[in-house]
Amino acid sequence: MQQSLKLTDNQYLIAVVAFYISYTLFETPSNYLLKKYKPNRWFALLMFFWGTITMTIAGVQTYAGLVVTHFLLGVFEAGIFPGLIYCLTFWYKPDERAFRVSLILAGATLAGAFGGTVAFGVGTINRAGSLEAWRWLFLIEGLPPILLSPIVFYFFPEYPESAQWLSPPERALATQRVRGVASLGHAELTARLP
Repeated sequence: MQQSLKLTDNQYLIAVVAFYISYTLFETPSNYLLKKYKPNRWFALLMFFWGTITMTIAGVQTYAGLVVTHFLLGVFEAGIFPGLIYCLTFWYKPDERAFRVSLILAGATLAGAFGGTVAFGVGTINRAGSLEAWRWLFLIEGLPPILLSPIVFYFFPEYPESAQWLSPPERALATQRVRGVASLGHAELTARLP
């Protein structure tokens, strides 16, 4: 990528930093929006745009385009991990969350472990269809979130108190067991100052 776009080391670093700046700035607002628009809708939207921006990076031709797409990638990726952790608070008590958080972290670690293998495999198709390997990598990695976003929209659970796949007594039980120790989906977000 750096050679193809004729980037200096500093330009490449700035593009990478743009991602982390937007990721940091948008984590908290994204969780607020997750609560406001429901997890299934918000995650589906984030995934769709995350995949779209990832694929858009494959078409970048300039330094400015790379910085802008990396910044936008951070905006849409910022809500995924913290949002998943936040969603656990709707369903589980604090002592039940640690194992589930560890599964999410293990999944991210496995994805990182296999990412190099995928990148190596994609490197073998360099110049296929007149595209460089790094462009293929962004195209291939952007496609799954786009394809999976409708599934998340229709099947990702909302809140225990509104989950249609639970019977009314099950919804009441799920809500009651976390009341006072976890977030409730219908509860308003408020900022409390000490």
